[in-house]
Amino acid sequence: MSAEIHQARGNLHTGSGNQWNLTLHTAKVAVRRGAGAWSESTFEHVNQCFFEPDGFQEIQAAIEEHKVVILKGIPGSGRRFAALKLLSKSQYSPGLFYAPVVGSGDDESLSGLRIQRGDRVLVDLSTMDEAQFKMVAPEVQPFVETVQTARARSVIILPDACEPEPDWLKIVRPITRPDPVKAYRRHLKSIGVLADAIDGPAVHEHFRHAPMADLTRLMLLVVEARDANPTLDDRAWTRVALEALRAGPKEVAAILKELKAGQQRALLLASSLFAGGSADGAWHAARVLLETLRYPKDPDLPLDRSDLQEQLALFGAGIDQHRHIQFHKPLDAAIRAYMWDGYPALRNTLAEWIKALGKNWKWSLADAERVAARFGEQHLRTRQITSMAKLIADLAGSEADEPIRQAFVLLELGLKHPDHGRGFRRQMWEWAKNPPSDGLGEVLIRACVEVIGDTHPDQALVRLHHLARRSGRIGEMACETLAVQLAQDRLLRLIRLLLFRMVEHPNDRDPAIFVHVIDPHLLIDWRGRARPLAAEPAVRTQLALAWRATLAKQPRGWQEQLDSWLIAAANRSGSELLLAILAEAPDDLAARSRLHAAAVAWAAARGGAWSVADALLERVNDAQGFSFVAMEGTD
Repeated sequence: MSAEIHQARGNLHTGSGNQWNLTLHTAKVAVRRGAGAWSESTFEHVNQCFFEPDGFQEIQAAIEEHKVVILKGIPGSGRRFAALKLLSKSQYSPGLFYAPVVGSGDDESLSGLRIQRGDRVLVDLSTMDEAQFKMVAPEVQPFVETVQTARARSVIILPDACEPEPDWLKIVRPITRPDPVKAYRRHLKSIGVLADAIDGPAVHEHFRHAPMADLTRLMLLVVEARDANPTLDDRAWTRVALEALRAGPKEVAAILKELKAGQQRALLLASSLFAGGSADGAWHAARVLLETLRYPKDPDLPLDRSDLQEQLALFGAGIDQHRHIQFHKPLDAAIRAYMWDGYPALRNTLAEWIKALGKNWKWSLADAERVAARFGEQHLRTRQITSMAKLIADLAGSEADEPIRQAFVLLELGLKHPDHGRGFRRQMWEWAKNPPSDGLGEVLIRACVEVIGDTHPDQALVRLHHLARRSGRIGEMACETLAVQLAQDRLLRLIRLLLFRMVEHPNDRDPAIFVHVIDPHLLIDWRGRARPLAAEPAVRTQLALAWRATLAKQPRGWQEQLDSWLIAAANRSGSELLLAILAEAPDDLAARSRLHAAAVAWAAARGGAWSVADALLERVNDAQGFSFVAMEGTD
């Protein structure tokens, strides 16, 4: 029996405990395939790890025939993973993948989705209760017909407790759990661990009650066990990993029974949070915890105490050659859960402890993020969402890098949580309207791009728009980010949404945003479209109204934006559209004069480019009922 690691990509963990690899982008905005386009690496992972449950080929045949399937299965059966597999890109569905949030209070509905040919749409209703589902149910059948007409594809996941409507029955398919041992083998193979033999009965026993989502956790624990004990075999590594998954309160209670002193328990908790990280950091964290709890200070006689290795050995931990904390048995997660559950009165104090850790200690970003992530897991597990949101805001209010990074890690955890993600997106919306600090504003902008921008692009845009309406540095950062997001949206969905918001919910800052983020070349682009965006009647009206507000407010950069429109009109087909929109914008003499003067200045600056300026002014005069006299440039 043997196992080998082949073609490892990215960060490779080489010790016990959890490893959190967070790639940080502070200056560059990641390039996406378009609004709502999840990274195709997500589907690469699905294709590598997915093991077909019984009846899956029949479900594939159903989506080929009907373009839509409705999955019904119990929680933990792998419904979402199966849905992603069904919506993987293919020659028959090459379009963008997106997962709209239905019934979220963010003006998203199935009836309002603009489905394009080849799109792949996941509609996950599985977390809805019966009342929420009843509100959405009438939209399902029209949505199905829209998808079929557009020759797109969609998978809808039903709530477990809700029954489908009679009209849907021909596209409803039950989904069952795959064989856990075979799925486990497939997961291991996806990370290069070639398992010749595993403890099949033990895996079956664990997954009798555990959700299939545990497979990913089990896979990572096997890698940790292999790295810690490379001389063992696959069966032993699986056994160690399962022990870590099952490690529970009895073992931790036995440890705590032996650790009577508060100093010992503080080090135990700190070590569980720092496991795999700095041993010195864990020691410092234990001291800060005692100070936060106002323990009486001991006389500073370090030589009268046991050394750190001996103190760690009391609960089965030690220090490796890199001075990292390592537990001999994978108990760190169980220790965190036990102490969080066993000492609820300490939770608020623990939040103050987390905020105090970096004040007198220069810890690494990796340790800061590791501690934040593990602390956040306990909040999410016990549904302490309000206190977690407060901690995010407090950490982001700091001027130091580490707390702001911790705030982002916590927010990312919340946004990606299957049960609490919607609540955290709502919290982002509340914050974006009035962020209490610039640090939190930065965290929100980054979360819009890196976390929800791909999976919930409409919601990301709404939050960025609120932030862009702020004055100062955060408003400018959000505006720059909006411009990048709109430029990457090849389907132009986000431009429509932004224009709609500017017209229906205007704000004094909107003209400044408009001149900075709207690219006229995108508005007249025909590529892959039946007609340019600017030719759509609603969009044309919205653009004219946006220009009307711009001519009235005259924000910084408005003349440069007008120049770019006139340049696009001079150099590209579709010029008539842009000129018509500009001509419809003025609603008084002052605005007409302002537009006239700016167009003349633009033509003069270009050495006599009067044809576009003449055409614009003729349209303006026609719109206002005036006669037109062509201008001539002077040498």
